[in-house]
Amino acid sequence: MKCLTAIVSMFIFGVGLFTNAARASGDGAEADKAAILALDQAYSQTWKDGDETGLMALFTDDVVVIPHHGDPQIEGRAALKDFWFPKGGSKTIVPQFDHTPTGIFINGDVGVVHGRFSLAWIYEGERTTIPAGNYLTVAVRTRDGWRIKRLTWNDDPRRWEQTPAD
Repeated sequence: MKCLTAIVSMFIFGVGLFTNAARASGDGAEADKAAILALDQAYSQTWKDGDETGLMALFTDDVVVIPHHGDPQIEGRAALKDFWFPKGGSKTIVPQFDHTPTGIFINGDVGVVHGRFSLAWIYEGERTTIPAGNYLTVAVRTRDGWRIKRLTWNDDPRRWEQTPAD
């Protein structure tokens, strides 16, 4: 009986190891990678679409955004919405926002994607273009799918181009 118990225990342990290994390197990992890359692209696309609701849905409630240039971090989805879309503020139009991921790392329910970006926005009659910058996004798996938990970016403001909007 002890031998049978040992064999069953080893079998269960082996199945557990196989399942975790398959998730880390098999179809599950590819599906997670695809989902995180889709989240990354949805972030820039919702800005271009002017989809405030869709954009905010990409974040967890307890998101922390660490903006460029040493600006104070923004904690929570409500604070982030107030920062990007202040009541009574002018509308920001984003005609160009390209995210080019250069790396992705996934460990269980946490994924990190980093890359390069370029961005142009129009605000109060002025077009600002950032020709190049870096970004890092930390995503977590939620019951609603992958969501952004941490976001940071940097760029060189000396390279910004500002012109009157057409």
